[in-house]
Amino acid sequence: ATPVLVLGFVKSMPELMRTADVVVTKAGPGSIGEALATCLPVILTSYLPGQETENVTFVIDGGFGRYASGAKQLRATIELVADPASSLRADLAAHAEKLSRPYASLDIARECIALAAGYHPSGQLSR
Repeated sequence: ATPVLVLGFVKSMPELMRTADVVVTKAGPGSIGEALATCLPVILTSYLPGQETENVTFVIDGGFGRYASGAKQLRATIELVADPASSLRADLAAHAEKLSRPYASLDIARECIALAAGYHPSGQLSR
């Protein structure tokens, strides 16, 4: 049997994710982003049609996760990813690492500051 710890709402998600082997979640962009930042494989269990549909595609096509549509498929997928004889978890994690941009928010902030530094209100007077 594979040891599993199931938690409800927590405030220490980044710390927990750094100790996890895999993330099981719905296809919310925040969870997917956190999983990528920590280079974790993802197993998606559901998605909101329309707004999260492409997130499922992103995870699967990105090669760092799987979609499990029901309890039986979820169990089978977890067992496959957790199987020490399989390289699947390592392969998924390697793809997550390739796509990971853990400091992307800092990069965006630096770009915003650089743009703001070049802004001069007087340049807007001719409009």
